[in-house]
Amino acid sequence: MIIMKKWTKQITLALTLVLGTGLLAGCGSSEKIGYVDVTKIQLESVKAKQIQEQITTRQMDVVKRLENDQKTKSPEEFAKEVQQTQREMHMFQEAMVRELRSAMNATAADVARAKGLSIVVDSQAIPTGGEDITKEVLEKMNETANKDAEAKEKAQKAVKEAAKEENK
Repeated sequence: MIIMKKWTKQITLALTLVLGTGLLAGCGSSEKIGYVDVTKIQLESVKAKQIQEQITTRQMDVVKRLENDQKTKSPEEFAKEVQQTQREMHMFQEAMVRELRSAMNATAADVARAKGLSIVVDSQAIPTGGEDITKEVLEKMNETANKDAEAKEKAQKAVKEAAKEENK
């Protein structure tokens, strides 16, 4: 949950800054504004679920490794190991947040272009009006994530088949 709250803040800020900058440039004009419910995308998108799964898997691996290291290392060595591991996990989580943010921004920009929208902001940044493109962004992100997952699965199967053939 803490990770999701952090994601929300980071992605909201990024989406507002990146896609909302045009709002200032177009003040007074009749620009078409769209908005995205970032929280909904974080909770419902396949990409966000995949990222959360990667983070959870990494955390479980780290816990197992640390449990083993605690048995074999001195308290001082173990404390250093824990600090290093915490830094690595933080960097990994930040990279995953950037990956989600990048996918969401790119998808929102594509949908906005297709709908003729000049600006897209986080739904929390717009008091009224605008066009909600959350559904379209979510659908497109899920479509892309599913295609990526299928391609990864096919590649893994091909590697396994090649290894079987090599062992014959």
